Amino acid sequence: MKIFTFTDFNKSNVISIVESFRRKIYRVIFFLLLLASIFFGGYIWHQNLYSSTWTADRVQEFVNTQDKGIVFNENNYKKALDIIGRRNQENAKSPSAGSDFFVGY
Repeated sequence: MKIFTFTDFNKSNVISIVESFRRKIYRVIFFLLLLASIFFGGYIWHQNLYSSTWTADRVQEFVNTQDKGIVFNENNYKKALDIIGRRNQENAKSPSAGSDFFVGY
């Protein structure tokens, strides 16, 4: 490698030096950044899965807020069962004998 003096530094020399350096290591830098982002994402994922910081009081508060969303209406349930029962009875009846469409005209 050539040693440069201060008089050799002009704009084109600096650009060529930087460009040759970039060509040599751009893949290394890319993969280092890729690996760093993968490890950082894995760390965040691990923290969220295995390092829960909720106290027992916080967990109970969350459970209490979640339980209030569903209300069982027994009257509507019984009406739906009655409708289903009536439909089953109607479907259980034998079908009426209609015209035989396999017979030629």
